[in-house]
Amino acid sequence: MMNNPYQQYKQTQVSTASPGELVLMLYNGAIKNINVALGHLDRGEKDEFRVKVDKTLDIVTELMVNLSPDGGDITNNLRSLYDFVISRLISGSAKFERKPVEEALPVITGLRDTWQEMLKQGVKKPE
Repeated sequence: MMNNPYQQYKQTQVSTASPGELVLMLYNGAIKNINVALGHLDRGEKDEFRVKVDKTLDIVTELMVNLSPDGGDITNNLRSLYDFVISRLISGSAKFERKPVEEALPVITGLRDTWQEMLKQGVKKPE
């Protein structure tokens, strides 16, 4: 049973969100985890850094596996961007290096911003 009001709020938010809003939540979660991971790295908290990078990897992998296999150029471009982000996150996590993880951040942020704009304008999700 969930007694934490914040957890109840988050669960309600997820369960009532549209598919487009869920994707936006995933992007926001990835950005948040990257920023928290970098803070852990700055403080020398390597285990915590790796946990947050792993959570980001899970999110980006989830976004990638849900792309339509025959979605055309947009899907192929997204897949390439997700591959880049995943490779940078793995590299940064393996070596406890800031730069590769930082390189992933603007890609995810750009995708989030684009997705957010699409939602505002009512553009359908690319298949």
